[in-house]
Amino acid sequence: MTKFSVICFRPRTAARAPAVLTLALAAFFFKVLAAPLAVHANPAPAEVTAEAFYTIGPEETPAAGEERVLLKATKAALADLTPYVENYCRQHGVAVGEDELSALLAWAADISVVDRKRAAAGAETRLWCQVKGTVAEFRLEQALKLVKDLGCLAAYRRNEEILNANEQEIAALRQPAGPPGSEKDAAAAPQAAASAAEKGKTTPGEKEAREKALKAEKASRQQKIAANEKVFLAAVQTARGQRFLAGNEWERAKDAFNLALAYDPAYAVARAGLGAVWYAQNQCARARIDYEAAAALSPDSLYALLGRADVYRRIGELDKALADYARVAEIAPRYWPVYYNRGLIFRAKGQPEAAAAEFTKALELNPKHIPSLVGRAQAYRDTRRYDQALADLNAAIAVSPRDAELLLLRGSVFQQAGQEEKALADYSLAKTIRPDFFAPLWARAVLLDQLGRSSEAAEAYETLINEAPAVYARLAQQAKERLRF
Repeated sequence: MTKFSVICFRPRTAARAPAVLTLALAAFFFKVLAAPLAVHANPAPAEVTAEAFYTIGPEETPAAGEERVLLKATKAALADLTPYVENYCRQHGVAVGEDELSALLAWAADISVVDRKRAAAGAETRLWCQVKGTVAEFRLEQALKLVKDLGCLAAYRRNEEILNANEQEIAALRQPAGPPGSEKDAAAAPQAAASAAEKGKTTPGEKEAREKALKAEKASRQQKIAANEKVFLAAVQTARGQRFLAGNEWERAKDAFNLALAYDPAYAVARAGLGAVWYAQNQCARARIDYEAAAALSPDSLYALLGRADVYRRIGELDKALADYARVAEIAPRYWPVYYNRGLIFRAKGQPEAAAAEFTKALELNPKHIPSLVGRAQAYRDTRRYDQALADLNAAIAVSPRDAELLLLRGSVFQQAGQEEKALADYSLAKTIRPDFFAPLWARAVLLDQLGRSSEAAEAYETLINEAPAVYARLAQQAKERLRF
């Protein structure tokens, strides 16, 4: 570890400064020197605690009540952890919007229950929950990889929308209905009925009809609360599944999404989440089933369309992938990865002109995206537009000058353009940068062979025979034997 020493120069004849003054100066310089560090230092992932209360109504289930109080406590803890996550994003130069920040917190925070209590309050039950929340930096790093993914963020937004709407709905259902004659005045119904009967205004038939109406109203509200709870429990499990997915905890994510679907088989966000888990595990057949089911439940949802398009692209159903990406581009025209993916597909289909156009759209929206720059360069090369291909590759290499694969690609373009010496220089530099990367040496050997520089080619082939993997060594041996004749 480097050691730093503070050296003070002082005339030998100068009087010694008073101790108080020396300490004051030391404190001042410490503040001055430490201030920049304090500004940029990320605070320790402080442990926070939060609590919440919730009262279960007589028609609500304990399972839903426990989840509601836990959700309230979790939201309070996430609010307290927000400054840490905001500072982390500033330190790493990541600009995040409000929804992205909310998703980062939800996916990166570790929330655990510290204590729970419940107490009876007449026909209702009062719940209390205390949680502990922390944010680990490695979880933030994982979550940041997903928060800029439109599909993941769209799924998070939709689930949050459902949770918020559900909270408003249950609050309304817990309140007695408003119009006169409804359950709002059910408690006063016996007295009102007696008073009316005395005045001769209520007949037995009217009283019976009123009681039936109140029972029907109560049954209807019970049904609505039951339906509300199913959606709520599905949304809560989906939020957990999304967090596990962000942390690469595949099995826990699958369990959470499956539990969500057990509560509500038509919950599209959970179905798409399950598809995302299968896709991450490279089980495309199962991912396809879930993404197609999610798209059938929610045809224009970005999370279902993007997920299904990615699966189609991976399994080679390129026209279907193009159609889904096109629909995403209609819904979110500024989402540049769609154009990049379409460019890859057009290249795979042997349509370089269309590929170049898509990569150009991606670069217009994100000029710093090197893969789009490289993809366009390859498309230009395929159409023999070598100057444009080299311009893109030069721009990419300026950003990553020690990328051996980029140098190999530029060398191949130089070679096709008839600039053999520049091609040889790039092949040599790529091999120097990555000694274990033998593709540039093979390309150099073949080019030397084609140029009739047999001794140099033989030397390169010999190196491949002695050092390269079997596939290159075998090809080099055959080529070297051919040089003898």
